[in-house]
Amino acid sequence: MSRTGIKGSKSRALAAATAAALLVLPLAGASTAQAQGETSRSAATEAAANVAGTWAVHVHIPGSPDVVTNIHFTPGGIAFAASSGGSGPWTKTSTNHYSYRLAEPMFDGNGTYLGRLDVKQNIVVSGDTFTGSGETKVYDVNDTLTATVPVTEDATRA
Repeated sequence: MSRTGIKGSKSRALAAATAAALLVLPLAGASTAQAQGETSRSAATEAAANVAGTWAVHVHIPGSPDVVTNIHFTPGGIAFAASSGGSGPWTKTSTNHYSYRLAEPMFDGNGTYLGRLDVKQNIVVSGDTFTGSGETKVYDVNDTLTATVPVTEDATRA
């Protein structure tokens, strides 16, 4: 056999081995990624099991009437306040304990922007209820902090 024939055979063999490896590696990677994805999904599902869903929340502000709103916690870690259009992240901090933060715009009856609220709450879930405490910072239209208010809340699944 000539050198060209040997070289050609080696090249074809190398190409075939490379092609086989390229076919096998993604499959192995897919198995690993799938296993990691399943672990992540099961961990996320477990973490979200207690808080995910919609809650009727009674917000208690000292010196003010209670505010009732619905807050929806997605399994993916986002909270939405239905009445204000506020949203933000939530996280599990320990067994049945969570924290969430909402950025809520404030408007008057005519739709004029008045400022925003920065809501931070720590909650404890027990079955279909939760209690929480935290603070709300109030910012005016110029984004100047005007008040920091202690806030408690209690909720039931809606």
